[in-house]
Amino acid sequence: MHLRVDQKAGGAIKTTTRAMEVFGTNRLGQFDIKNGIANNMLLENGGSLRVEENDFAYNTTVDSGGLLEVMDGGTVTGVDKKAGGKLIVSTNALEVSGPNSKGQFSIKDGVSKNYELDDGSGLIVMEDTQAIDTILDKHATMQSLGKDTGTKVQANAVYDLGRSYQNGSITYSSKAISENMVINNGRANVWAGTMVNVSVRGNDGILEVMKPQINYTPAMLVGKVVVSEGASFRTHGAVDTSKADVSLENSVWTIIADITTTNQNTLLNLANLAMSDANVIMMDEPVTRSSVTASAENFITLTTNTLSGNGNFYMRTDMANHQSDQLNVTGQATGDFKIFVTDTGASPAAGDSLTLVTTGGGDAAFTLGNAGGVVDIGTYEYTLLDNGNHSWSLAENRAQITPSTTDVLNMAAAQPLVFDAELDTVRERLGSVKGVNYDTAMWSSAINTRTT
Repeated sequence: MHLRVDQKAGGAIKTTTRAMEVFGTNRLGQFDIKNGIANNMLLENGGSLRVEENDFAYNTTVDSGGLLEVMDGGTVTGVDKKAGGKLIVSTNALEVSGPNSKGQFSIKDGVSKNYELDDGSGLIVMEDTQAIDTILDKHATMQSLGKDTGTKVQANAVYDLGRSYQNGSITYSSKAISENMVINNGRANVWAGTMVNVSVRGNDGILEVMKPQINYTPAMLVGKVVVSEGASFRTHGAVDTSKADVSLENSVWTIIADITTTNQNTLLNLANLAMSDANVIMMDEPVTRSSVTASAENFITLTTNTLSGNGNFYMRTDMANHQSDQLNVTGQATGDFKIFVTDTGASPAAGDSLTLVTTGGGDAAFTLGNAGGVVDIGTYEYTLLDNGNHSWSLAENRAQITPSTTDVLNMAAAQPLVFDAELDTVRERLGSVKGVNYDTAMWSSAINTRTT
């Protein structure tokens, strides 16, 4: 059985290589699908072609609104993907090739080279396969369970390392590796595996390392991690950054504690940390705090071999229970840094102090960045004190009581003062009338220049 179709301007064909025999014409000439082989297909305006396993497609044009999907084991050559067209493929395809801005791209023998994705196109790099010099642009997606090198993620494209979602099923792989990635206003999520040398830039640039998955080793960052030009770097829980040299330039690193780990603080280690007008924020996992008991508070200890530059650290304390986030520099620390503190608000015992920063040496200066250089904790204000031994502690500033405490004391003193004033008036009146004839007497009291 066969079907003749003349594809007019604006028309769309949706089919697979396993469909009945189809032939006809489109604006590019004649096309046909027969015995698992598609020739000269034009996919646009919602049209699509799925190339099944062991089937073939030759000289396919994917124009705006068109979709070409290549299943594992499929072969597609001569792909001409135009702006707005989508191509979805994995490195398990037998062969996919065609022209692009680099000249020619190809996927063959488990290796993808010079593949450019945009407009919602997708690439899945399977285990034991690789992708070289891939460009993700304009909302494209890439999921890698294998190895990729020189990948560029830009213009709101999304990349996932160590995780893929196919046919309703999620797969993780600790074997996944990404090397020398550049993220420019795109997003990369690291679920598992290892990322070696990555740079992130732009206000919409995001590198996010997820908390360790059950039964999988933590995701690892190795080598240079450069975050700049307003980009964001986020880590969840105890990911492995022990071999990472992190450089933050006009950017933000948010370290998110894993509160699901009961009574166990989040420990994060770095090789080195360099900052320039950057912020490091330590915070809880963003969940509804009412669902978490107070004992589940999970603080963060950030340890690095060296620290240099300038920037801000945002840390949490629980002075009443002698707990806090901490910064520990085992080697030299140089530069100027501010510590911003948020406390639980519970009033600690008088004289309590808490060490927030320790270093192994160097001329680094740490000051409290809160307004006025103090933080309101319970009854007193606290400040950051240099202990003189390369450590800095949050300690009580006995010279000052907090504004809230001042208000309470003023209110407590007001009532006795009013009572005493009224009592003095009564006493004065009683004293003035003793021995005086009430029928002819007049009583007056002078206050300043007025008479009552």
